[in-house]
Amino acid sequence: WYEALAYCNALSEKEGLEPAYRFVGVRGVPGKGFVCKKVVFDGLLSEGYRLPTEAEWEFAARAGSLDAREGRPADIAWYDNNSRRRTRPVGKLAPNAWGVHDMLGNVWELCWDRYEAEPPEEAYDPVGAADGTTRVYRGGCFSSAARLCRVANRGHSLPHRRLKTFGFRVVRSHG
Repeated sequence: WYEALAYCNALSEKEGLEPAYRFVGVRGVPGKGFVCKKVVFDGLLSEGYRLPTEAEWEFAARAGSLDAREGRPADIAWYDNNSRRRTRPVGKLAPNAWGVHDMLGNVWELCWDRYEAEPPEEAYDPVGAADGTTRVYRGGCFSSAARLCRVANRGHSLPHRRLKTFGFRVVRSHG
């Protein structure tokens, strides 16, 4: 998760954008034990690239629909029975209604949010819990059972963990 944020900042800087994150108490470098004591997020309207919030990820995965219809797993997701238990090239399966590929399966996608068991129901486009240790990931992965590769599936992990089942996609806000 820390390395995903560092990637977002590097991509922002490469394109001349103000980074979305500031790191406090950094130890190590990306790829070699990169951790920090605190990350300051400049907010949803920050100029640079960032991880999506959990709410943004779900909205994109559902392609704006409130329905839970996602399609047949074999048509839209790489999972244990069709992936040969490894990541697969992006874009080989059917996209969602907005043309976005691989929102489900292939790799768990990291989100900005801290994990909370039950997000508040009345929240509108929440950015997650104000405190907590673990960070949210969504969507299932290549080693998940097909029933776990669905929009509503979520998990959480410590931000320094690196697993071959984790990935991420970057987003930018339109101000």
